[in-house]
Amino acid sequence: MRRHMLSFATVFALAAAGGVHATDGHSHHLSCSFNSDYDVQVQAHGIAFTRNSGTPSKVFMHDGALQVDGRDVSVSAADAARLRDYEAQVRELVPAVAAIARDGVEVGYSALTTVVATLAENGDERTRLLHELRERHNEALQHIDGTLGHGIWAATDEGDLFGDHLQNTVEDLVSNVTATW
Repeated sequence: MRRHMLSFATVFALAAAGGVHATDGHSHHLSCSFNSDYDVQVQAHGIAFTRNSGTPSKVFMHDGALQVDGRDVSVSAADAARLRDYEAQVRELVPAVAAIARDGVEVGYSALTTVVATLAENGDERTRLLHELRERHNEALQHIDGTLGHGIWAATDEGDLFGDHLQNTVEDLVSNVTATW
């Protein structure tokens, strides 16, 4: 019975950790994907898009004005209006993305906490694993608050934050829980 619970809990935790990457053949599958080579920084005086390789390397916009690699680009009145709308949308979107990221981390770590609390038989090991889990959970939340929470999105952050970090936590916890059996 405990082996079945362990299998179920492991699958559940892995699903919670990797659900963003899961795909299926059903027509009802929803997905959201955003990919960019640019780091984005929402600042009081505009929005900066930067990258280390490729051209253009810097794009900056504010109040309908556009700069590409430090040079002003003339835009029509209609384009200026679209740039203003885009800037406003990004300013609204970033806090929403940060909130969704925090919610995702909360769900994933809540599931892992339940798995550890349920399956770790040794009290000292359970306490150690729960402490480690809390630390990783807090690190993930601090990372979100320090990046998205401040209007900063780095092109390389998505895998580290949502996939790799939580997946490594799941692997560590599953190996520790199964090692006590």
